[in-house]
Amino acid sequence: FGFELEGGWEEDRFDTYEAKGIMKGDGSVDVAEGIPGEMATEPFDCLKKAWKFMEEHYPDEVNRTCGFHIHISVSDGDYAVLMEKDFYDAFVKWAEKIGKKYKKRLPATYESRLEGKNNYCQKKFEPDKQVKGSGDRYTQLNYCYRAHKTLENRMFPGCKNARTAFFLLTQYLAFVEDYLEKNKLESKAIVTGK
Repeated sequence: FGFELEGGWEEDRFDTYEAKGIMKGDGSVDVAEGIPGEMATEPFDCLKKAWKFMEEHYPDEVNRTCGFHIHISVSDGDYAVLMEKDFYDAFVKWAEKIGKKYKKRLPATYESRLEGKNNYCQKKFEPDKQVKGSGDRYTQLNYCYRAHKTLENRMFPGCKNARTAFFLLTQYLAFVEDYLEKNKLESKAIVTGK
């Protein structure tokens, strides 16, 4: 898994990260202070490293124009499961529960993303087009297999702090893991009769 952070960074931080190749400008981000941009991580192999990175590199300013996107890589078989409408429906239902349960903790823009009222997080399901590199990539789930071999979750808005963003990351990863595990168990039961 990896993620993209959008926000504004102080000029010296932005320049340092840009020189490292992990930062670029982002025309969709509009911040009052700092340089607007998007930071994309390399894949992480554990949550501890992801937290350390996030805590150290989190934007200085995040507002309603910012997103927090999570990329996951899975086997081809699991990717096919995640392309099914059942997964998308379960994802939306899960996201609604998160929105209700943690409403006070989440940015106000979460609801508009959930409803598909954000131009960069539309409520469309078109994995067959996206996986081939066509279709609209600005959807709640972007099946960007051809470009990155990942599934991109664009549902989450930029969060005011790293702790909230990390919480959402861990919740989403647990949801996907749980979904795939249950799906695999159901598949085994059909094949083996157990």
